[in-house]
Amino acid sequence: MRFAISLMIAALFLTTAGRATACLRPELDERAIQWSSIIVKANLVSSQQPAAEKGAPRALVVSTWKVTQVFDGQIKADAEITLYTFPSNNPDVPSDPCAVLPGVGKSMVLLLRLAKDCEYDERKDVLEKPGDAYVIVHRMEEEDITDDAVKDLQQKIADTRKAESTFSDKEAAFQADTLMNAVDDIEADHADSALLDMGPKAVPAMKAALAKASGAGKTRLERIIEELSPPPADTGRRDKTTP
Repeated sequence: MRFAISLMIAALFLTTAGRATACLRPELDERAIQWSSIIVKANLVSSQQPAAEKGAPRALVVSTWKVTQVFDGQIKADAEITLYTFPSNNPDVPSDPCAVLPGVGKSMVLLLRLAKDCEYDERKDVLEKPGDAYVIVHRMEEEDITDDAVKDLQQKIADTRKAESTFSDKEAAFQADTLMNAVDDIEADHADSALLDMGPKAVPAMKAALAKASGAGKTRLERIIEELSPPPADTGRRDKTTP
């Protein structure tokens, strides 16, 4: 009996371990908003899958969407945008739901990041001609777009952008040095929180501090840099394991 259960657990692990996360952020939280270039409601117009690169573990699907509502970012309603998604190209590895597009005409709320601002594990060819295409940071299904959900999203956007406004090069450098040299947890936690509020714009200051850091200070900086940095857009994973 124990042997059978062990086999079931192993099979489950193998199935889920190779699955592409596809969305950069599973949760709709501060980090998802910080990583987003635009946040919109849009309808799927069309999609096509270019010829797969030989041996590529992940396909590239190019889809066109019509924006119907703008929540955040420099874009206008009625604009058409291009999205890249990366479903599995391996029949033995299922795609994450985030890489599966809805039917034409269906609506979604999309938190999107410019493809050219992303890193890639397996589809580095995307960077050859990224244009103005986007990848999905997070998405809300049509049935989940209720009035309350929209109000909650708008409040999260307002709160996150307000917190980000505390950023300046000088303040980021100060907080990075404070985190590196903190003498106790209280001082470290305060700098930690300030840097997380500033968001990814604070990463260059932390990397500059990291170059001269050691010990606990180095560990703290590395943790916050990783927290603020999106994972690769094609796999959604920070590890380099290929399914």
